Amino acid sequence: MGDCTVLPDGTVFCCNGAGVGTAGGAPGSGNSANPTTAGHLYNPAAAAGNRWSVVADSLIARLYHSIAILTQNGEVMVTGSETTVEYRVQIWTPPYLLNGAARPVIVSAPGLIAPGAQIPIRWSGVDTIDRVVLSKMPGVTHSTHMDFRQLVLACTPVAAGANAGTTTCTAPPDFTIATPGQYLLFILRNGVPSVGQVRVQVLQHTNA
Repeated sequence: MGDCTVLPDGTVFCCNGAGVGTAGGAPGSGNSANPTTAGHLYNPAAAAGNRWSVVADSLIARLYHSIAILTQNGEVMVTGSETTVEYRVQIWTPPYLLNGAARPVIVSAPGLIAPGAQIPIRWSGVDTIDRVVLSKMPGVTHSTHMDFRQLVLACTPVAAGANAGTTTCTAPPDFTIATPGQYLLFILRNGVPSVGQVRVQVLQHTNA
C-alpha cells in the first residue's frame, strides 16, 4: 500500500500505507489499520544512518488503492484510499522547491527521441545546469509504478552565458533501457529541477 516516487534529483519520496495488516478487502472495510500519515524522504547520497528523514504529515488516511505520482512541476500528487468516498487530492512539495533558488527553464528540446540520438537542449534562468534526466510517465496501481525508470543522461560540457546556455545529451542506446513511451525531461541546477517538458516520446528503432 505504500508508494515511493523517484524525484528528479534522485531522492525518493515515500508515503501512504498502514502500520499493520495487508492490502485488499472490501471497499471501506479493508485488511489494514493504523494509517501511515507521515511522508519520508530517502537520500541515497547522504551518509549511512542519515538517509531517511520525515518531511510531511497528512491527516488523510491513504490505504489500499492510494497512489503517489510525480507531476510535471516536480511535485508529487497523492490521492486515493480504500474507501469509495475519499476524493481529496494532495500535492507534496519537495524541499528543492522551497529554498527560493532559481529554477532552470527549458527553452527548447526535442519532443521525439530515438535510441542513441543526440538531444540538443537550450535553457534559461540559471547560469549553468548539472543534471539532465528522463523520467518515465508510469501507470501506478497497487504500490507499483509500472514501467517507471529515471534515466540520467550523459551530456557534453555546458556552454553557458548570462543565465542561459545550451548542452547536447545522448539518449540511451536502446529501448531495453529507455522503453518506448512518454517521459518527462528535467534539467537541474544544484538539485533544483525545471518544470518537466512533458510528452517527450522515446521511439523504437524502425527498419527503413
